[in-house]
Amino acid sequence: MRWEIGHLVGFALTLAAFAFLCVSVLLEVPVRARQRVHAEVADLVEAPPSRLMELYLDYKHWHELFPETIRGVRWIRTEGATTTLEVDHAKAGKVPNIVTVTGRNEIHLYEAKPHYEATFVNRFEPVPGGTRYTVVADVALSGALRALAWMAAPIVRARVRRFVLAPMRAAVRR
Repeated sequence: MRWEIGHLVGFALTLAAFAFLCVSVLLEVPVRARQRVHAEVADLVEAPPSRLMELYLDYKHWHELFPETIRGVRWIRTEGATTTLEVDHAKAGKVPNIVTVTGRNEIHLYEAKPHYEATFVNRFEPVPGGTRYTVVADVALSGALRALAWMAAPIVRARVRRFVLAPMRAAVRR
C-alpha cells in the first residue's frame, strides 16, 4: 500500500508542476503581446526633404496621396507639434492616427487598427540627388496574429514600400 501511495503522491506532484508550468506560459501572453515587429525601409526620392515633409503633413489630401489605403481624414485636434486625426482606412474603417513632428526632418505616426497598433518613424535625410526617405515601423500585432510575429517583418517592409514609399515617389513626380 505504501508503494502505491508513493506513486500517487509522485503523480500528484508531477501533475501540479505541469499545471503551474501551463499557467506560467499563459500568464506570459501579455508580455509577448508587447513585443513589437521591427522593420526598416529606405529609398531615394528625388525631392528635397522639405517637399516630402510638406506632402506628408498635408493630411487633408492623404486620400489622394495614399488612395489604396485611405478614403478620408478628419482633423480632431492639434496640440503643439502633435495632430490627432481620425483616418478612414479602406479596410479597417475609422481609426485614430497621431502625427507628431519630432524634428526638422522627422515625423512620427502612431496608428491603432483592429489587428495591430504601430509607430512609424518617417525620416527625411538630405542626400545628393534628393532625400533618403526612411520609414522605421514598430508594430504590435493583436489577437491570434501575435503567433505570426516571427514572420511579419518582411510583410511590413513590403507594405511600407507599396503603400507609403511608392505613393510618395509618385506624388513628387506629378
